[in-house]
Amino acid sequence: MSASTSLCLPLFSNFPAAFEELFSRESCALIFAQHGPRGGGQAKLNGWEWLMSRVYHELARSGTFSSNTKAVSGVRISDSALSQRALSIGEKLIEEILPIALRPLAERERDAQAFYHAYRLVAIDGTRFNLRNTGSINEQASKVACNRGSGEPAFAHLLAVVLVELGMHQPLGTRLGWQGEGELTLARQLFAAQDLPERSLLLADRLFGYPSLIWGLWSMLRRTHSYVLVRIKSNLKAKRTRQLADGSWLVEVKAVDPSTRKKVGVLELREIYGRVCYEDQNGHRSCLQIRLWTSLLDDTTSPATELIALYAARWEEELFFRELKSHLHARRELLDALTPQTAAQEVLAMLLAAALIA
Repeated sequence: MSASTSLCLPLFSNFPAAFEELFSRESCALIFAQHGPRGGGQAKLNGWEWLMSRVYHELARSGTFSSNTKAVSGVRISDSALSQRALSIGEKLIEEILPIALRPLAERERDAQAFYHAYRLVAIDGTRFNLRNTGSINEQASKVACNRGSGEPAFAHLLAVVLVELGMHQPLGTRLGWQGEGELTLARQLFAAQDLPERSLLLADRLFGYPSLIWGLWSMLRRTHSYVLVRIKSNLKAKRTRQLADGSWLVEVKAVDPSTRKKVGVLELREIYGRVCYEDQNGHRSCLQIRLWTSLLDDTTSPATELIALYAARWEEELFFRELKSHLHARRELLDALTPQTAAQEVLAMLLAAALIA
């Protein structure tokens, strides 16, 4: 038995059956027929077998793509042939697959930690993957300026903004960018393509705590009976209209179109200030002042102290990224791919592997 096979057996005694439960052969065949590469002849691996093998390769943590393909599908095919196949598929086709394969898992009666009252807890955040310095990547992908110093970064990055179901560590959707796109841009693209799950509470950090983004989500929040809880920067302006019994305030926030700088509407939100105190590994106590906006306006059903404590659940997405990049991928700091398109495929396969584990 190969090393890659033995590593997957504790999780999946029958990997093809587990993968088909995530994403059926019929659904895959339909998407490949509509959006797949065109070519003559019968491929050694059909679309479903190729995708299953790609996800298995992420979980195997060792071995070549060809050896892992042979282990899980029984098909002998060279790594060069697999590379050519990946280039013909691109990443757009895999994006068509994600909305079908990635779906919420938590059930209220079984998974109480994944809910706040009746609302499913989801979070959005971004992470970066280092890309190799190949000719194709250096030609197509941008190197984002360093936060510190003036030197050029060693690697170009693939930025992924990911929507995650908290409590389950289940990915629900993503948008990827390698040409300098920001997290807000990718978040807008993600939510333009898909809704939140019905009755969700979306948690996000300060990079997403902008009136323009919340305004862009407003109709979707109403349509899905969902709410937001976001941390915001201290310098954002809000007009206080009424203080509530728990010390929070109802506020009016002007939303401005970022491209035209013109006012597009006014948001009615609830503003909460709080102090989060913690001890570091040496026992030193520190406190952090945070400012939150939420569309949960009722302080009797959602008290401020409850929401401040709940906001800490957003850190689960950081744990999800650590699991994805360090535990699941486990190939040091760089993706294996040699082009931006196949790097995107690699990340999308990692997300499908994470969904299988979830």
